[in-house]
Amino acid sequence: MATGTFAARVYTSKSLLPIEGAKVTILSKEGDLIAFRLTNEDGLTDTVDLEAPDAASSLTPESDGAAFAVYDLRLDHPNYYVEFIEDVQIFAGIKSWEEFALVPLEEFASPRSQVRVHQVVPQNL
Repeated sequence: MATGTFAARVYTSKSLLPIEGAKVTILSKEGDLIAFRLTNEDGLTDTVDLEAPDAASSLTPESDGAAFAVYDLRLDHPNYYVEFIEDVQIFAGIKSWEEFALVPLEEFASPRSQVRVHQVVPQNL
């Protein structure tokens, strides 16, 4: 198993202002905690190395290996809706740089409406 690198930039939707103190949680597909990072004043996280299949395992038609690993992300900040991103793709030897726009919470928003789920469509390789 090889590794790929992941980092995130988190900002407000529409105005593109960075969000400091957003928690980016990386989960396995089984829901296990892999890592988490907090955004700095520029809305950026430190990088994290994540396991990904070796690229050679997907180069021939005979190989059944996947070209990438998939992880789920949860983005939290007390002033914004929680974002849950499913199936983020991580490739071996590649830095995956993802950008996320968080939506500010409405005044008196109910707890049930505070989570938004998005699924990343797999790349057609």
